[in-house]
Order: sequence, then structure tokens, then C-alpha cells
Amino acid sequence: MSDRELGGGISQGDYASVGFAIPPIDHVPGPASKSPDGEVKAKCGNGTHDHRKTFLVTYQRWGCFWRRERLTAVAFFAARVSGNRFDVAWVGDSRVYLWRDGQLAQLSQDHSYVQELISQGAISVEQARSHPHRNVVTQALGVTDPQNLNVETMAGELRPGMQLLLCSDGLTEEVDDSGIAQVLSHTECSAQECVDGLVAAALDGGGSDNVTVLLVRRH
Repeated sequence: MSDRELGGGISQGDYASVGFAIPPIDHVPGPASKSPDGEVKAKCGNGTHDHRKTFLVTYQRWGCFWRRERLTAVAFFAARVSGNRFDVAWVGDSRVYLWRDGQLAQLSQDHSYVQELISQGAISVEQARSHPHRNVVTQALGVTDPQNLNVETMAGELRPGMQLLLCSDGLTEEVDDSGIAQVLSHTECSAQECVDGLVAAALDGGGSDNVTVLLVRRH
């Protein structure tokens, strides 16, 4: 994982990453249930493996920390890979992508104002990239009440040749999906070289926010 702290973005972001990102990764729950269509989804509520409860406990545990530091909003992602299976979770506008058969697919859906406009058909994906309110999130740690926090989860198969990409909006703000796909297509490069290439592309594009990139490649 490569992480560059730049001007802009959320203040005290380095403290937030230590306070929140590390504990949930240590406590990502076990396998989720398999739905009829073959896609694995996490249970919420009273299920044995309750992803939402796990993250809420951590959120509440660190709530006093965020209030003290006066953080406004924190987006996050988490991943667990076990054998040929993966589990991912996210809140806010951090994203999860899957590279499969030479194609890049976005698995996550942003918790953002412009995503709601896209879902309503009011604007296109391309228009969202330059929308004046593109950085407004509708779900985030520090601004959303824990009981209303919508921790999205997904799981699936990670076969040889596949790549799982998790990133902050500092990457997607500067590099579109085609640019990300171009870097990931260089399978002759190591995973670290691809991560470095993505971070460099974001910095070359303006580097307007913190850039965090994590890439998992299955050989």
C-alpha cells in the first residue's frame, strides 16, 4: 500500500487512519453467506458474521477521538483475502475495483451526492467528474450517526489473474477508470509498481487530495 499525504482533504487524516483503519482490519469477521445468484454478501442484523456491528463497535470506540480532533468526515475501505475468496467493506467515496479478464469493474458504489444524481439519471458519470459538489459525501465516519451508518459489504472469488484494487477518492478524482485500467493492464509489472504508477498518475493529475492505493493480485 502506498499513501501520500498532500495538501487538502480531511485534516488530521493520518490520525484518523491510525484510529480507525487499523482496528477493523484486525477484526474483519468470517465468511459471509452465499446468495442464490452465486455472489457472496455479508449478513447484517443478527447474523453470525455481522460486518455492520463490527464496524459500528469500532466507530463508537473511536467516536470520542474524532470529536476531540474535530474531524468532519472520514471515508474508509477494508479488505480480507482468504484463499481464493475476498471480503470488502466501504463507507463514503473510497472505492473498490476488480480487474478480471482484462476488464476493470467498480464493485463499490459511492456514498455521495453526485452518485445519487447519477442514479436518478440527472447527470452522467462524466459530468459528475467536474460537478461542483462532487466531494460531498452522504455517508461518512464522523458525520453519520453510528446507528444510521450504512457499511456496504461485498465478497466474491479472486481467481488467478484477478486484481482487487481499493483506493481513496484522491486517486479517482485525478485518474478516471480508463487510466486506472491502463496501469493494471501491465501485468508484467509487480503489484507495487502498479501502485506506484497509480499514485504517480494522481500526483501528475494535480494531487488535490490524499492518495491511498491498495492492490491485491492473485497469481
